[in-house]
Amino acid sequence: MGLFDNVGFGFSTGDAGIKKQNPQVTEEGRLNFLIGEENKRINDSYFQIGKKYYSEHKEDYDESFAQFFDSIKDSNNRIEDLKTQIRTLKGLVLCKKCGAEVAINSAFCNFCGAPIERKDVPKQEDMMICPACGKSVSKNLKFCTGCGTPIQAPAAPAAPVMPAPPVMPPVPPVQPPVAPAPPVMPAPPVQPPVAPTASFNAAPTAEPAKSIKVCPSCGASFEDTDDMFCTECGTKLVSSAPARHFAPEPVSVRVCPKCGAQITNPDLSFCTECGKKL
Repeated sequence: MGLFDNVGFGFSTGDAGIKKQNPQVTEEGRLNFLIGEENKRINDSYFQIGKKYYSEHKEDYDESFAQFFDSIKDSNNRIEDLKTQIRTLKGLVLCKKCGAEVAINSAFCNFCGAPIERKDVPKQEDMMICPACGKSVSKNLKFCTGCGTPIQAPAAPAAPVMPAPPVMPPVPPVQPPVAPAPPVMPAPPVQPPVAPTASFNAAPTAEPAKSIKVCPSCGASFEDTDDMFCTECGTKLVSSAPARHFAPEPVSVRVCPKCGAQITNPDLSFCTECGKKL
């Protein structure tokens, strides 16, 4: 119990200021530390018991311990396989007689003189690591020799993908040259309208009278014809009095002296377009 006495002494001679401030917390921490140390001793005893039982009952262990024995066996096998991989990387092998490590190309052991069994060691590029158990196996195998997991060879590197050629923008069509527009000639100046001098329109001349023949049977009329019989019913035509034409009455037209508009209404005193007095 000397260890725990020293621990207790260390706690008791610690920071006096902290102990004075809260002695209960300091004492509780010391007791928890002692409990942890006792748990470590118990776990170590459990480990020694299990190790002793494993070493004495490797072949006749109880079935309730089967899973623990199998787990230890698998771990030991994996450790040996990993050690073998390390020796292979270093170019060494184990002597089967004395267990010494010797060069892989040696014919005899350097320590006991026993002959060394030579094996064709596969090249590193022909080996791969099993993803399940970590054993170094040949790439030509379909299953791992350590755990039976299917071996999947690493996929070949994909062929490089060539970039697509750049897309060139479409070339715009060439437009034909546009001929220059002809020069715009200035419009001639607008001349103001000239008022007519006459105030009244001349009366139209009367047309000469035309001779008309009327059919007494069907009533058809014919002007200036020399036919004697009706072309509709064949009855002899009768001459009638010539038609009289009356000349239209003259219309008084006035012209605006400002805008030139013609005013036909004699009752208006002002132009209807610009308001100028007529």
